[in-house]
Amino acid sequence: MKIRTGTNIEQAISAGWHPVTGEELQKIVVGNTAWGDYPGGFRFVSYCDPDGTCIGTNNVGSDNGGNWKIDKEAATLSISWDRGWLATTTRAVSRDGVVHFFDHDTGNWRTSFTRTEPGRQALVV
Repeated sequence: MKIRTGTNIEQAISAGWHPVTGEELQKIVVGNTAWGDYPGGFRFVSYCDPDGTCIGTNNVGSDNGGNWKIDKEAATLSISWDRGWLATTTRAVSRDGVVHFFDHDTGNWRTSFTRTEPGRQALVV
């Protein structure tokens, strides 16, 4: 199943994607650099520091900083950006090293991590 705009989390789970737990989410996100995609054909790279801050840039030259929070019980990741990027609370599914995030309220696809590396890497899309 190809995850794209219009796909929701229940479809992904039904297609065999693994629902990510709060503990797994912590390991995927915190202290790692992630490269990925979001609606509209955009690509990004971001880093979530263990101190609760995050930074990111995208393929159209925009960059931003903000704050992140993981609710381990609800298995959600919330990110609020400082300058105009969409604030989100998402749940995730994973398979084969790819993590897809879906809006907590609507269930619709929001973003994907196609690759992660430990530590803060160069933010080059």
